[in-house]
Amino acid sequence: MDRRGDERDRRVAHVRLTDEGRALVDRLLPEQLAYERAVLSGLDDERRGELSSRLSELLVQLEGRLGGARR
Repeated sequence: MDRRGDERDRRVAHVRLTDEGRALVDRLLPEQLAYERAVLSGLDDERRGELSSRLSELLVQLEGRLGGARR
């Protein structure tokens, strides 16, 4: 990761993935996706849908809490 400050607004930080970081993601992502497929393969479509819904609900709650903590 590369982090640079903003010249106009010191509160802002611009973050980008370096070439090395991108190479790492490209190397690890296929393995991670295969692992996720293996874990989820034991669930039928209905259960996967339920899991997706619950995780979405948790994400909304988490984002709300983080947003509230920043203010």
